[in-house]
Amino acid sequence: MVYLIQFQVVLLSFAASSKIYTTTLRYIRQAYFSFLETLDQVFSTRNVAQFIKGLVIALIIWTLAKLILIVIRFSVKRWMLRGDSAAGEGHRSQRIRTIGTVILNLSKYGIIILAVLLTLKGFDVNLTAILAGAGVAGLILGFGAQTLVRDVIAGFFLLFEGDIAVGDEISVNGQVGVVEYIGVRVTKVRQFNGELRIVPNGELSNFGNLNRGYMKAVIQVSLAYEQDPEKAMTLVSKLAGEFYTEQADLMLDEPVVQGITQFGQSGIDIRILFKTKPGLQYQMERDFRLILKKQFDTAGIDIPFQRQVVYLKNTAGN
Repeated sequence: MVYLIQFQVVLLSFAASSKIYTTTLRYIRQAYFSFLETLDQVFSTRNVAQFIKGLVIALIIWTLAKLILIVIRFSVKRWMLRGDSAAGEGHRSQRIRTIGTVILNLSKYGIIILAVLLTLKGFDVNLTAILAGAGVAGLILGFGAQTLVRDVIAGFFLLFEGDIAVGDEISVNGQVGVVEYIGVRVTKVRQFNGELRIVPNGELSNFGNLNRGYMKAVIQVSLAYEQDPEKAMTLVSKLAGEFYTEQADLMLDEPVVQGITQFGQSGIDIRILFKTKPGLQYQMERDFRLILKKQFDTAGIDIPFQRQVVYLKNTAGN
């Protein structure tokens, strides 16, 4: 009886194994025929012809893109060289080189993107979904990178309007420095102490350019209250006229002695103005202050120093 039960178990196991084996073979055969059918579809005459057509179109597109980029690069560089020759090495020359570099980069990326889209179209790829996805991605990036977009747009306006140029001295956010680099996104400004400040172009919405048109050297000199102001102003006017004659090639107009501008704690203030070429105002101020100090010492005119008057009160009544 025991052997009979064991024999039945063996038969059942064999039957189950045969069923599994048969099922496995059936699935393998179905997968094989599906693979052959897929290959048949992929390498059908129509698909092969479409693939060859796509390759030919891609070759033509990328050849034309390369030729267009060569023509653009040649034209822009020729324009930059002609602009450099006409402008020399000044601010306009630097602006032309910067704008030329931006045009080259934009044309390069634009033509590459267009060539990729046309190549996909040549392979009969549906571009509607791709363009829709790119539009959604661009919208998301636009919301997430608003500051970057603002900086880039401001950079384009700075480059094309020419409000500042490399070498200009500007005042921005209460700091004064010399512009060393103007890019599409940032501007680099070197301060007097050597610190290089990286300023996003979006923050350059309100700045002062100290190298446009003319500047004024403003000299404020103080006189002690005991001095005769008319005598001092006569001497200052004489010295200002002589200084203007000596520096006539650096001045744009005759000096102006405005007279007394303020009564201070220790003396009275006199202001003198020189209209100079851009970038020379600080040197003019330093030079004329030195002249004033020497001539005041010779003429015996005192420059005030801070004084404090102390009153002593006798509380004892003596």
